[in-house]
Amino acid sequence: MKLTRLIRHRDLLILIGLTALLIGFTAFSVVQQQRAIDSNVSFASYSAAPTGAQGLYDWLNALGYRTERLDVTPLDYSRAQVLIVLPGETDFSLQDAHRVLDWVSQGNILIYGDDTPFNRTALSKLLDVDVEYSPYNRLGVVTQPFLSDMSQTLTMNGNAQLSPNRNDYVIHLVSQSDSDHTDNQAPVLISFRQGLGRVFMTSAPDLFTNYRLADAGTAALVRGLFGTVPKQSVVLFDEAHRQNPNATESSLLNLIYTTPWGRGLLLAGLVCFAYLALNGRRFGRVMPLPAEITRRSPAEYAVSLADLFRRANKQTAVLEHYRQQLKRRLARPFGLDATLPDDEFVGLLRQMRPDLDAGALTQTLRALHVPAGGRVSEAQLVQLAAEASKAFIKA
Repeated sequence: MKLTRLIRHRDLLILIGLTALLIGFTAFSVVQQQRAIDSNVSFASYSAAPTGAQGLYDWLNALGYRTERLDVTPLDYSRAQVLIVLPGETDFSLQDAHRVLDWVSQGNILIYGDDTPFNRTALSKLLDVDVEYSPYNRLGVVTQPFLSDMSQTLTMNGNAQLSPNRNDYVIHLVSQSDSDHTDNQAPVLISFRQGLGRVFMTSAPDLFTNYRLADAGTAALVRGLFGTVPKQSVVLFDEAHRQNPNATESSLLNLIYTTPWGRGLLLAGLVCFAYLALNGRRFGRVMPLPAEITRRSPAEYAVSLADLFRRANKQTAVLEHYRQQLKRRLARPFGLDATLPDDEFVGLLRQMRPDLDAGALTQTLRALHVPAGGRVSEAQLVQLAAEASKAFIKA
């Protein structure tokens, strides 16, 4: 009995199992994609992760600046007064680096972060500043505070220091080990003039991340970089050299294979196919299409209607129908009353149409009128109908 009941509910059990499989697969895809996104959001202005920079983006906007993202090529900095370049997946080309410095020389500000030791990027080459390894990566000491109430120390994280090959720079922040009290300090934030503009370069870009900006000292330091920037100025975040995992893919196949909803569609298709394969036999055999039925012709309708009138002995009704139709056809152009007696009707019609053969029309109308109780043979009916048809044509 239990086995019979289980077989009876087999379809329901299959559907529940496939639905659970679909939910599990979709959840797994979401988790895997989220892990991939989290591993690629460092310093991204669209990321709210601890290593992202969305907090800086929103904070500057709340302070009165107009924050925007530059994520398309060709690169256009003309609308901005401040450009923030944080580490990304790709480097600037030498041509783009020259364009950036030309833009800075016009009186704008570049904030550039690079935390990879011994990596001479196109920008660092043109700025003539190297990035080297440093063991002093725990404690930051402010040497040139931007604000009077700025904290003198702050926490950092990194293993790089700046080694400028120029002597026109100002050191704003140095790093040292939290257990080292010597004077051996390494610069991690410097600034220098570039034409009419200014460049801030740091080997500790984590100062701009969401996690570090939660510290009041770090926030005050970052806020000081914008001390000379007027409100409503455009602050541009460079995202063109970063792979945005949230960007829309141009390939439909990529969307299907790499997004949760695309994989869900694939699995849903497999579920539907499996269900049809298991239950397809219930569709039964293919039924032949019904044969096309030829429509009846108008002539067949007329013949059938005439046969019905003949069987019912309605010859007098047919003649009366012809008589009324003839009078209505003649009276319509002149607005006459078709129910008038025949002699009066023909007299009025003769006044309207002098060319009318009044005698022939009177004779036809009288022939079509059969007194009550009178009978007409089928031969007479056909003859009178032919005469009425001729009168119709003349009318």
